[in-house]
Amino acid sequence: MKKITKFLIFISILGIFIFPSIFFAQTTPTLTTSDLTATSVTLNATGLTPTSIYMFEVSAYDASPILHFPSLEVTASSVGTASASFTILASKHYYQARIGVYDPSTGVVSNFSPYFNFKTESTTPTTSTPSLTTSDLTATSVTLNATGLTPNQIYKFKINGDSGFIEQQFTADSNGTGEVSFGPPNFHLEVYSDFVASVSEYNPNTGISSNAIATLNFKTLGPNLFVSDITATSVTLNATGLTPSRLHKFEVIGASGSPAQEVTSDVNSNAKATFNNLVSGHNYTARVSLIGSETTFNGSFSVYFTTLALNTDNNSNNNTNTNTNTNNTNSNSSTTTTSTSTTVGSGGNLVPCNTTANPTACGFNDLLTLINNVVHFILFDMVVPIAAIMFAYAGILLIFSGGDTSKRSKAKSIFINVAIGFIIAVAAWLIVEFVLNLLGYNQAFNWFGF
Repeated sequence: MKKITKFLIFISILGIFIFPSIFFAQTTPTLTTSDLTATSVTLNATGLTPTSIYMFEVSAYDASPILHFPSLEVTASSVGTASASFTILASKHYYQARIGVYDPSTGVVSNFSPYFNFKTESTTPTTSTPSLTTSDLTATSVTLNATGLTPNQIYKFKINGDSGFIEQQFTADSNGTGEVSFGPPNFHLEVYSDFVASVSEYNPNTGISSNAIATLNFKTLGPNLFVSDITATSVTLNATGLTPSRLHKFEVIGASGSPAQEVTSDVNSNAKATFNNLVSGHNYTARVSLIGSETTFNGSFSVYFTTLALNTDNNSNNNTNTNTNTNNTNSNSSTTTTSTSTTVGSGGNLVPCNTTANPTACGFNDLLTLINNVVHFILFDMVVPIAAIMFAYAGILLIFSGGDTSKRSKAKSIFINVAIGFIIAVAAWLIVEFVLNLLGYNQAFNWFGF
């Protein structure tokens, strides 16, 4: 009997300590969702300790960095359940939730449950397909137009290019459409470049954008290139629609005496460059390119022009001035005949600088032009005609010499002396042209190309 009594006492003591712990043992909480929308969710927890205090936590784990929302404190019910609602979420995003035991006296949360993952719904109606189009496309700007959006929903346009991306948020109107312009002065797109535009849902409270719901590829236009102030030896290239405040290269193809020029475009996307030392009456191709880019604006962005001939330079210049100021036409015509430039032979300018047609100040290249023109004048306008006359005179003298030995000797002497003099003149001309060619004068005799 005593043994039975002792056994019962032992069982009673053991029950006092064990049975309460079994009865009140904590189970692993289980999380589920309800009332899930595009921007809100209700989290439901079961398996909690009745009347204990807990803390719900929600974070967006597809954001970088992970975005944590304000935690919500709840008290478990008598049956060990609790619920909490979270709003201002982003649509079509992934979130993770958990619940832990909260101690208000210390502010510490412990014994967290495993993470529970969920995804918010889309606000875009399934019956409507969003689409993107462009309008007002220029070299540096574009307007994006979106349709098929959810009315009054906030969205974000994004443009991706080689140099990065730009984006702007907007609110769709009551018809589910929206448009945003990207261009100066806030944005400057690269000229003649490829871009990818997209539109996505955007939550300004969280700063999170959904995946793109519509995309579109487009290419900005190229610049407009045109010429002005064309003379026999110079031209000015003008470009509009360039990338603002960027370094560009102007080129005149075929102008060996006029190297490429690098010019920085202004804030209005314009730039110009003047080329001198061109050959009169020649055809050229001009183009412009963006420094630091592999893109060269050619094809429809090139311009072709022909420099004026020397004997028509002044007249053409007068006709050009007539379009801009008719009061100056007569004065320009009169100054043409009284120009300070010296003319020789058939009427070309000896030095094509500091004239009405070409007011550019004379330089070293113009000195070479002077030497070249003088040598050409002496050889072709003086030596050749004189040599021809002397050869003709010697021939006549030889024909009519009869048997007079002195006249025949005189005729032969003239032939020999004229031939020697002509050879010396031609040799001098070749030497001068050779030296001019070495000095880089592009209008000299092509010594190395014949």
